This record gives sequence, structure tokens and C-alpha cells, in this order.
Amino acid sequence: MRARLVTLLIASAVLGGCTTVLGTEFDSAVAKPTACDPLAPQTSDPRTSKRCAEDHTCVVERGEAFCAPSRKTLGVGGACRASDDCAPGKMCTTVGCMAMCVVGSSCADGSPCVELANEVAARGNTYGFCLPPSCSPMTGDGADPALAPCSGATCRFAAPGRTGCFASTKPQRAMGSACTDDFDCLASDSCHAGKCSRLCRLGASDCPDGRRCAAGASDLSEAVVNGREYGHCE
Repeated sequence: MRARLVTLLIASAVLGGCTTVLGTEFDSAVAKPTACDPLAPQTSDPRTSKRCAEDHTCVVERGEAFCAPSRKTLGVGGACRASDDCAPGKMCTTVGCMAMCVVGSSCADGSPCVELANEVAARGNTYGFCLPPSCSPMTGDGADPALAPCSGATCRFAAPGRTGCFASTKPQRAMGSACTDDFDCLASDSCHAGKCSRLCRLGASDCPDGRRCAAGASDLSEAVVNGREYGHCE
């Protein structure tokens, strides 16, 4: 009896007051996860991640992943100002709300996870985003029949070899105006060398008034999609 009492006292000291090695007392003493999973805020494994409430999303800031109230639930391509504007599992980027992913992994279509210019990291992972399916950068006679056109959005270059349909987030400027990226320009134009220029296909007769199509169509990325290289009229 004396030996059993000593054993219980030792167990109590080790477990911070619990008097059994197994059971609910031990379970309550185990620390619960405090960081949420940005990719699956509501459905992650509760043993490894904190689950967010249905009206919350998992935001990554300053190296921490935490639950925050969702202001909106915008889907892919939705114009956003912060990640809590986007639906759970999405992040706000300069091209709108995008599906989140872990850099170094592959997206559902097999394409690589795109890393952000400013690193977003937490839980030992660096997070990026998956681009939507590529669209045809040009419409009308210049449209690529192998790529879908955008409906209610604008097709923009978003990463090397990729375009996507995105909602306009800025007032669009006329051809020849100064620009910082493609989103400053009209749907028919692209930002090249700081100026909105008419988009064209290299080797095609897309430019008006006898102008030629020169290489360079976007200051954001390489302007080659589906094997076709795009440029600007000069």
C-alpha cells in the first residue's frame, strides 16, 4: 500500500496534479494546437491544427497562423484588399483571391505552387498560391482556340507561361499611359516598360497602322502561353 501511494504521488508531480497516467486527466494536460491550417481552416486534423469557426478563416501574418473573422467569402479571382476578404483556403494577392498552397508542392492541375514576392510563412511552411486555368490573352481574330476566354473578367499574364481570368481591381488607363502592371491597362493592352501598349502575337499581323509586333508584353512575367509568344505593338 505504501509503495502504491508513493507511485501515485510521483505520477501526480510529473503530470501537474493528475493522479492517473492514462485517462481524461492526462488528455486534458496535453497542450492543444494553437495554430490553424491555412489550407483547411475548418476541416484540418484537430490533433495537429486549431480548427476555425465556420465564419472564420486562417490568416498568416508575421510568422503566425491564426483564426480571424471572415469579412467576405470571395472565390478565386475576386478583388480583395486582405486575406480575410477571401473564402477559407484562399489568400489575397495582387491578382485577387487565389487558392493557397505550400511552396514546393503541386496544385490540382499539376502546376507548381507560385511563391509570393514577399514571403508568407508559418508552421514551418512557406505559402503561395495556385493559378486558375490559363485563358486566351487576346480576343477576336487573335484568340487562342485552345484556351478559354474570360467571362466577366480580364485575361492577364500572372506567372511565367501562365495567364488567368481576374477581376479588374484598378481604374484602367488608355493605351500610352504610364503603368506599373497589366492591371493598370485596358483588356486589349499590356504593361511593358512602364507604358500601356497594344498586345499582339509575335509573327502575326495584329498591330494597326502598319506597326510591328515587338517582343515584350508584360512586366510581370514571360509572355508565352500555350507555345505562343506575345509582344507589344510599336
